[in-house]
Amino acid sequence: MRHYLTVPVAASLLAACIIIDADGERPPPAPSPSLLPAATAAGLEHVSPEAERLSVGLAGEDPANIGRYLLASGASAPSLSPDGTRLAWQSSVTGLPQVWLTELASGDTRQLTFGNGVTFFRWAPDGASLVYGADNDGNEQEAYYRLSADGETETLLLAASEGGFRNFGDISPDGSTIVFASTERNGLDFDIYTADLETGATTRVFEGTYGFTAHDLSPDGTKLVVSETVGEDSDNLYLLDLATGDMTTLSQPESRANHTAGGIAWVPDGSGFYLASNVNGEFASVLFHALGTDRFETVIDTPHDTDEVELCGAGATILAYTVNEDGFHRLAARDLATGEDLAPPALPEGVYTLSCSKTGTIAIGVNGWRTPGDVYLWDTGTGAVTQAIASQMAGLDPDRLVRPESVRMTAEDGVQLQGLLYLPDETSRTGDGPPPVIFFVHGGPTGQSAASFDPVVQYHVDRGLAVFEPNVRGSTGYGRTYVTLDDRRKRWLIILLRCVVLAIAPLTHLAPEHIIVLDSGVLAGQGKHHELLSNCPTYKNLWDLDLS
Repeated sequence: MRHYLTVPVAASLLAACIIIDADGERPPPAPSPSLLPAATAAGLEHVSPEAERLSVGLAGEDPANIGRYLLASGASAPSLSPDGTRLAWQSSVTGLPQVWLTELASGDTRQLTFGNGVTFFRWAPDGASLVYGADNDGNEQEAYYRLSADGETETLLLAASEGGFRNFGDISPDGSTIVFASTERNGLDFDIYTADLETGATTRVFEGTYGFTAHDLSPDGTKLVVSETVGEDSDNLYLLDLATGDMTTLSQPESRANHTAGGIAWVPDGSGFYLASNVNGEFASVLFHALGTDRFETVIDTPHDTDEVELCGAGATILAYTVNEDGFHRLAARDLATGEDLAPPALPEGVYTLSCSKTGTIAIGVNGWRTPGDVYLWDTGTGAVTQAIASQMAGLDPDRLVRPESVRMTAEDGVQLQGLLYLPDETSRTGDGPPPVIFFVHGGPTGQSAASFDPVVQYHVDRGLAVFEPNVRGSTGYGRTYVTLDDRRKRWLIILLRCVVLAIAPLTHLAPEHIIVLDSGVLAGQGKHHELLSNCPTYKNLWDLDLS
């Protein structure tokens, strides 16, 4: 028998987190220091590291040592070579993200990059080499390198530039040029550059103001899709002529929208491209833009946000995409030649990333609640599925990992809210009654808590604690309107979340003496609800509770 908090209980948790004052005014600043005195009163003490023998416990132990959870790893950013015979991917198993390569016919795998952590990589069109970026100890100021696919020959394309924050765009179809955005002109504004892959010589094609990003080149290499940042979650869309430097506006909606989060997929003749965008509605759907028009035609209308779009196969006739349903991804594909939808393979739950080859094979990276990083290959012609990369579980029992429950509810003002709830099973419970609860608030604030592998969450759940990850107002994945609900003066709601959550503990029959709030992984408060409320006296009028 498993012990669960009921859905009504979870609903009251999240619904209470959106209380707003009747006149819509911003409340006065929160008292300072915020929750630190309460944490001290609750007995939280600092921890100083001490020299001791390293131990990660024994494989299969229950509960497992925290080291086992942190060492569980897998592949990320899988990318098929153009001919579909090799798979490049990233792993941090060495301590820093590096590029690895697997020969799909033999399964032989080797590490390709060493040194500073890799920030991105791309296959050259001929599959003979890769371009990758690496910064210096995480300073985000990348240098660009070119590496042969066998890992034996490497050249420095562009040295890091002081104050130069770069965003890589694409490699030209003939493999001679790369395009990227960078702030190296003045350390502030992103301009668009090209660089010769043989000489490293750069040319500034477009001088920007603030945030411009290079995306995908047209099949003939003459045009570049460029976006301009609007707020934290949206953008305007442009087409840059690399020969003339002329920038054509494709979409600059009055009500902001996102056009590029799901990628750009050009059709082979360069007449247009597919994308995932919410410019036509509440959720990001699969759209097509034909050059020379001002239209974005809805090709596949989805009731949830489409997260990624790819064109696959020799004639780019297979349209593959993922749909984000409450933090769980769903894979879908359509044969554009016949108009028929393909039956997707059964995959582990989680967050998916896609990579296509000209052969029609799709590589699917899976990062899920019990999958740190698998990669599967789907042959869209035969329907066959094979596993190319398996997660390294570091001795953890996958059956001990807990699946989050997606909880939806309606707030007092009618807004639909959602969160992920992890509940310990009866073998992990440490006593009778409701479990202690950790509220884990994602960063961003325009981000999302999804059903991906989280070693810290799983560690705590296996020790009898419940974990609730609210996708607070302003989170992505829940529509165009929802992401704006923390804009400007509404932003104070996020600041109040830690106090509100603690205030409702007596209403939810949780364990008020054992509540922890984590804001982006940082301890925001711990202790009894009345102790923590003492740090929020200014906001007592926001809830109806007896604080005596």
